[in-house]
Amino acid sequence: QMFSFALIIWGIFQWVPECVITLSTEEHKTRDAFVLSWTTYSTVGYGHVSPSVDGPECNLLQVVCVYEAMVGVLYAGFAAAVLFAKVWADQGIADVEFSDGLILRFGPAEIDPHEYQKEEDLQSSSDDSDDDESNNEIHGDGRLPPKSTFPPLRRRPSHLKTHHPYPVLEFRIANKLEATRLNLMLDAKIECVVASET
Repeated sequence: QMFSFALIIWGIFQWVPECVITLSTEEHKTRDAFVLSWTTYSTVGYGHVSPSVDGPECNLLQVVCVYEAMVGVLYAGFAAAVLFAKVWADQGIADVEFSDGLILRFGPAEIDPHEYQKEEDLQSSSDDSDDDESNNEIHGDGRLPPKSTFPPLRRRPSHLKTHHPYPVLEFRIANKLEATRLNLMLDAKIECVVASET
């Protein structure tokens, strides 16, 4: 693109030499056209070579320089975006290691084994307290009731004991760079493919 604009600027320079301000001699028109093209394309600013704004005959060169600067800015923006996306995609892949063993769980505990254990512990403590209250009941004459008259234990229904219709596949993932500073896994996403024989 820059060379194409340099060719256009060179043609305008040959047609209207006074539209390009330069300190070079006549035989350096080709070099001056290329310098004007790359300084306009990269938007670094003009130096010894710059377009002239005097006279209507230089309007064409001004339009070409404006269009070339716009194309250069867009090209630089797209190049930076592509480079950033490549670097981000490379850094976005975590260096992890999957466990060799897999666990396929069925039954009521596959929802969350920790919550299930908490629920069981809570029921056990509730049953023990009910048992203690029943044992401490005393008749009016001071005698304890026989064990056969103790009320049955009350158990609270647990929503975790309902059977989950789907099995749960469990495995572990280890971050190899966990010990390195600023190498945490955030907003991780895992894509899995399951193949089964029918």
